[in-house]
Amino acid sequence: MMEYLRNKTQVILLVLIVAFLALIVLQWGADVTGISGRTSNLIGEIEGQEIDFRLFQSQIENRIAQEREKNQGEEITDERQEQIIKEEWTKLIQQLSVQREVEKRKISVSDERLLFEIENNPPDLVKQQTAFQDSITKQFDMEKFKQLVTDPNNPQAKNFLLGVESTIRSEAPFKDIQAFIRATARVSDDEVKADFEAKNIKAKISYVTVLTTDLPVDDYKPTDAELASYYESHLDEFLKKEERKLDFVFFEEKSGSKDSLYTLADANNVIEKLKQGYDFAELAKEYSEDSNKDRGGDLGWFDKGKMVKPFEEAAFAAQVGEIVGPVVTQFGYHIIRVDSTREVEKDDIVALDSAKDKKTKPKKIKVPEIYARHILLKVGVGPETIDELDRNSNTLASLTSEGKRDFQQIADSLGLRVQQVPSLFKDANFVPGLGNSIAFGRFAFNATKDQVTKKPIRFATRGKKGWIVAKLTEINTEHTQTFDEVKAQIENKVKTERRVQDAGKKAEEILAKVKSGISFLEAAQPIKVDTVEVTFQGSIGKIGRVLNFNGKVFAAKQGQFVSPTEIPQKGYAIAQILEEAKFDSVTFNSQKESIRKRLEQAKEGAIISDWLKQLETNAEILDNRSKFYPDYDFTVAKEEKKKK
Repeated sequence: MMEYLRNKTQVILLVLIVAFLALIVLQWGADVTGISGRTSNLIGEIEGQEIDFRLFQSQIENRIAQEREKNQGEEITDERQEQIIKEEWTKLIQQLSVQREVEKRKISVSDERLLFEIENNPPDLVKQQTAFQDSITKQFDMEKFKQLVTDPNNPQAKNFLLGVESTIRSEAPFKDIQAFIRATARVSDDEVKADFEAKNIKAKISYVTVLTTDLPVDDYKPTDAELASYYESHLDEFLKKEERKLDFVFFEEKSGSKDSLYTLADANNVIEKLKQGYDFAELAKEYSEDSNKDRGGDLGWFDKGKMVKPFEEAAFAAQVGEIVGPVVTQFGYHIIRVDSTREVEKDDIVALDSAKDKKTKPKKIKVPEIYARHILLKVGVGPETIDELDRNSNTLASLTSEGKRDFQQIADSLGLRVQQVPSLFKDANFVPGLGNSIAFGRFAFNATKDQVTKKPIRFATRGKKGWIVAKLTEINTEHTQTFDEVKAQIENKVKTERRVQDAGKKAEEILAKVKSGISFLEAAQPIKVDTVEVTFQGSIGKIGRVLNFNGKVFAAKQGQFVSPTEIPQKGYAIAQILEEAKFDSVTFNSQKESIRKRLEQAKEGAIISDWLKQLETNAEILDNRSKFYPDYDFTVAKEEKKKK
């Protein structure tokens, strides 16, 4: 049968073969190894297989292109590019490690298994092709698939089927391993029941919180001896991590007057095309940078007050069919065409708002509306502006990086504003007024005192883009702060501890009154007694989520009191059980299978993830990424196994 299929079938869509091969590369790392064998292009070696830099970089570029498309052309920051490289490298390690595992286990796909998969479960990529889908339901049609791939009139179908065969032979062993691992992810009935109970079973309680803020202010002042004792027994609390201080200049990438003139010229060119008879909707699809570009710039019907003022004034002053613009707003340059006008009866909202009697029925008035299209050209940052920023930032860096010229003086002479980072801790990476920058943080903790960035650091977020030139001004190594530095802080801590203890004593007094026969409401006065339903893992009002307290609630019987329980750093809580937690078997039975499935999926994911991490840890790896990406940091906190 297999030989018959191979001889009788031909490729239906040649592109599918490329797609199949791409799937193998993306999913399992095939064909990324041993292209040239030249060490100059050797970015690494994983499990004995050489990784060619050019193919690895091609995969990185594909990922970056996908993210740009997903984010509508938004720039991919250096930080994100570094993360992508790390993700793809990890994926490659896992793929080749799994491939080695398949070889060790000698897993193969027999012709019988192959035939079964083709006839019953072809690859997902095949199922997604419209050529094999029902024209109405858009679902994969197995009969249509079989008919097309066995049609002798398709001269390329043989190659297509070989592509399908190759994909199945590549994917099936990995699916078998995953299935074997998933089979160990069993969830017991007790686990299902415990999950249901934690999230669904509720107990009803009355409770009181005695918080430090409820206590009268006292004049307690700890002695120096008490403070010193606390300091000596809590030294780890006063360990200050290594800290850096920096000066920096930010060269913001923003449009200038030249960019505005260039965009205006582009807008006039579009208007000229419209005058020559080009279709407005087609030009909108090609040139507009607004969200409605795919609809040909269609804005639909709108009345006054819906658009920004300059746009509104120009649009409502235009004649039907007239091309208006360029009209400048804060969004850029607009080219407008009014397609139609009308008057619509609407409520006179202005008159209604000013009326004294708000129950007055609003009057109907005639409101003019227009139906329009527009093309928006945003004022971007042009190459000349970029060149100028690049030139200025590099000038500051080159003049000061050798340490011979003062950073502040040079910046002042160039009319630049120097800003400060008063405190930066390792891995914080936050630049005041800008945001996070891994490259900035890396410079801060790799530089020596008074060192200036040799070249500007690229900075890009959704809000701001530009370049940073920075100088490391101060290094404070990790140290334990002195008693005098933290004395005021310790005093507050000791006072808080004392007040929490006082809150505990007050809670014990309330419980003692209750036990003597006084009602809970009366004993707690003037503190309010609240009533609430709570789940085992739930949060309770002023108490918050204190599992120790919740556990006591669920262990107690109806009518019993939960002994005073500390709310960390806040006070104490007491509760009386009004209704015990009861197991709802009807609800449980209706949910247990969905709970089991959710827990199984979570356990499967965890097991596979742990297995892949273990393979990665044990893999033999030679990592040359730093030679090809010198600006990025590929070191890891944990010790890796690298035998090469």
